[in-house]
Amino acid sequence: MEYEYFKNLLLKQSDGLTEKDAILVLNEKDIIWGDLTFTFKTQGNGWRTAIYCNNSDTYITPQDLNPIEEKWFFAQVTELSMEKYKALQTA
Repeated sequence: MEYEYFKNLLLKQSDGLTEKDAILVLNEKDIIWGDLTFTFKTQGNGWRTAIYCNNSDTYITPQDLNPIEEKWFFAQVTELSMEKYKALQTA
Protein backbone atom coordinates (compact mmCIF):
# COMPACT_ATOMS: atom_id res chain seq x y z
CA MET A 1 0.00 0.00 0.00
CA GLU A 2 1.82 2.98 -1.19
CA TYR A 3 1.06 6.65 -1.10
CA GLU A 4 1.17 6.88 -4.89
CA TYR A 5 -1.36 4.05 -5.23
CA PHE A 6 -3.90 5.90 -3.08
CA LYS A 7 -3.22 9.23 -4.74
CA ASN A 8 -3.88 7.69 -8.17
CA LEU A 9 -6.97 5.90 -6.85
CA LEU A 10 -8.36 9.17 -5.51
CA LEU A 11 -7.71 10.91 -8.81
CA LYS A 12 -9.34 8.10 -10.76
CA GLN A 13 -12.45 7.85 -8.58
CA SER A 14 -13.05 11.54 -7.88
CA ASP A 15 -14.35 13.65 -10.73
CA GLY A 16 -12.67 17.03 -10.77
CA LEU A 17 -10.18 16.33 -7.97
CA THR A 18 -6.79 17.79 -8.76
CA GLU A 19 -3.50 16.17 -7.86
CA LYS A 20 -2.92 18.95 -5.33
CA ASP A 21 -6.30 18.21 -3.71
CA ALA A 22 -5.53 14.48 -3.57
CA ILE A 23 -2.24 15.20 -1.82
CA LEU A 24 -4.04 17.43 0.69
CA VAL A 25 -6.55 14.65 1.42
CA LEU A 26 -3.83 12.04 1.91
CA ASN A 27 -1.78 14.34 4.15
CA GLU A 28 -4.81 15.47 6.17
CA LYS A 29 -4.20 12.94 8.92
CA ASP A 30 -0.95 11.94 10.55
CA ILE A 31 -0.67 8.65 8.70
CA ILE A 32 2.62 6.89 8.20
CA TRP A 33 2.51 5.38 4.73
CA GLY A 34 4.09 1.99 4.39
CA ASP A 35 5.33 0.05 1.42
CA LEU A 36 3.41 -3.16 2.03
CA THR A 37 3.01 -6.42 0.14
CA PHE A 38 -0.15 -8.42 0.80
CA THR A 39 -0.30 -12.14 0.01
CA PHE A 40 -3.63 -13.98 0.10
CA LYS A 41 -3.65 -17.78 -0.11
CA THR A 42 -6.61 -20.12 0.21
CA GLN A 43 -6.60 -22.27 3.30
CA GLY A 44 -9.53 -24.60 3.93
CA ASN A 45 -12.68 -22.49 3.88
CA GLY A 46 -10.83 -19.22 4.44
CA TRP A 47 -7.74 -17.25 3.65
CA ARG A 48 -4.21 -17.14 4.97
CA THR A 49 -2.79 -13.66 4.71
CA ALA A 50 0.75 -12.40 5.01
CA ILE A 51 1.48 -8.68 5.20
CA TYR A 52 5.09 -7.80 4.54
CA CYS A 53 6.48 -4.34 5.28
CA ASN A 54 9.12 -3.61 2.66
CA ASN A 55 10.41 -0.62 4.64
CA SER A 56 11.34 -2.67 7.72
CA ASP A 57 11.78 -6.08 6.05
CA THR A 58 9.36 -7.66 8.54
CA TYR A 59 5.93 -9.24 8.56
CA ILE A 60 3.22 -7.26 10.31
CA THR A 61 -0.34 -7.97 11.48
CA PRO A 62 -3.59 -6.24 10.47
CA GLN A 63 -3.44 -4.40 13.82
CA ASP A 64 -0.31 -2.62 12.55
CA LEU A 65 -2.08 -1.11 9.53
CA ASN A 66 -3.12 2.53 9.40
CA PRO A 67 -6.89 3.15 8.99
CA ILE A 68 -6.75 3.48 5.20
CA GLU A 69 -4.62 0.36 4.75
CA GLU A 70 -6.89 -1.53 7.14
CA LYS A 71 -10.01 -0.53 5.18
CA TRP A 72 -8.42 -1.68 1.91
CA PHE A 73 -7.25 -4.94 3.51
CA PHE A 74 -10.69 -5.85 4.86
CA ALA A 75 -12.32 -4.95 1.54
CA GLN A 76 -9.98 -7.41 -0.20
CA VAL A 77 -10.71 -10.15 2.35
CA THR A 78 -14.45 -9.57 1.92
CA GLU A 79 -14.19 -9.69 -1.88
CA LEU A 80 -12.13 -12.88 -1.82
CA SER A 81 -14.52 -14.49 0.65
CA MET A 82 -17.51 -13.66 -1.56
CA GLU A 83 -15.75 -15.10 -4.61
CA LYS A 84 -15.02 -18.30 -2.70
CA TYR A 85 -18.62 -18.49 -1.44
CA LYS A 86 -19.98 -18.10 -4.99
CA ALA A 87 -17.58 -20.78 -6.26
CA LEU A 88 -18.78 -23.20 -3.57
CA GLN A 89 -22.41 -22.52 -4.51
CA THR A 90 -21.81 -23.49 -8.13
CA ALA A 91 -19.68 -26.56 -7.33
